Amino acid sequence: MIRKIAALIIAGFMLMIPGCRRMRNSVTLTLKSPALPFRTSAVDDSVTGFYELLNKIGSSFSEYYMDADVTVNVIIYENAKEIENIDDCYDTGNAADVLLNDYYAMETHIHSGRVVPLDDIISGELRSDIDDVFWEQSILDGRTYMIPYFYRQNVLAYNKELFRKAGLDEYIGSTAAIQSWTTDEWEEILAALRGSMPDTSYPLMMCALDSQGDAHVMCYIRSMGSSIFDEEMRFSLETVQGIAGLQWIKDCVDRRYMPENAGEINLMSNYDMFLNGQLAIFPASALLEESFDMDYGLVNFPSPDGGCSTSFLTGFEVFDNGDPERLRAAKALVEYIYESDFLDYSTAAIPCSRKTREKYPAHMASVKKYIDNAGTTVNFTGGNPNWLGVRSVFYKRMRDLVSGRKTAAEVAAELDADANAAIAEGYSRSALHG
Repeated sequence: MIRKIAALIIAGFMLMIPGCRRMRNSVTLTLKSPALPFRTSAVDDSVTGFYELLNKIGSSFSEYYMDADVTVNVIIYENAKEIENIDDCYDTGNAADVLLNDYYAMETHIHSGRVVPLDDIISGELRSDIDDVFWEQSILDGRTYMIPYFYRQNVLAYNKELFRKAGLDEYIGSTAAIQSWTTDEWEEILAALRGSMPDTSYPLMMCALDSQGDAHVMCYIRSMGSSIFDEEMRFSLETVQGIAGLQWIKDCVDRRYMPENAGEINLMSNYDMFLNGQLAIFPASALLEESFDMDYGLVNFPSPDGGCSTSFLTGFEVFDNGDPERLRAAKALVEYIYESDFLDYSTAAIPCSRKTREKYPAHMASVKKYIDNAGTTVNFTGGNPNWLGVRSVFYKRMRDLVSGRKTAAEVAAELDADANAAIAEGYSRSALHG
């Protein structure tokens, strides 16, 4: 009897030891992210991509979390397959518990009712550490659905050697600053490049095979003064400026300033051409700059008022998949990222955390030009609840334009109708969590 009592006492004691996990439930979390560009962080130059970083976070969290035995599975998916990897996976074994993505894509998921508010895991210290401008983009109806991690600004990069060959030395600037050119200067530059480049090369990026790069194409539409949206943030391209911006794109294709087969190639095809010297100008960000093995400069997208750029806010959101224990672990994972040194990996772009920016001044010096260029940033989504739906129709209409199947005026009318129908659908089925 004494031996039995002693055995029970020892067994009870073992269950009290933190490292003993025999009685804990097992929880598997799925952490997803699209294939976002990655800039070497200030923390660890051996981590070269988000797959490595997220797996590193998952392994560390599994050791840290004491309420369950947690396994974190990381899935990186193609940028053009957001709906297939998020929406189509609801109520399946492959559903995302945590998503790292740009807010413009996340916003659609929030309106599905699957994404949970995260205010209960945001400390006062974290709230004050991240600038209000980022929180404002992450809040809907007074509740916070994404915790900002970093942001990146997109402008255009140009190959200085190709500019020199075209006799455009006067337009070559320092890589430490982002330039802006007038509409007339853009025409002069594109014409000179076309005249100096082989038939199989092109001055300026364009693609319409799928939705990737659509934010850049929307910046092109702004080249003649269009704001894309009306006051209610609905598409409004049937204007003089909107049609002119679309016509500018078609003229660029016809003059071979842009690839003639733009409707048949994607953003990555343009990227490969840029790296190979077959394309003179391509979208750039602080994350992409590391991949440019050339002498390059930076310039804003064309517009009548000094150029424009786009800004992508990226962070984490959590999904409710109907399992309370899984949801608790998912929220704890996100909280852990912001309370640990993994916050410092946000230096892979421009950190939203003020203390992180201040902690690595040398690393931040290389992105100062983007911070200084913030005044050119435009809201390219209008904050609507179904941007993924808008994207699904936008590139198809642009393909009609660049292929010559439809005129600029026809495309403007169809984009207004199709994009606004997608926005209306988003509002009609919007349902926030809880």
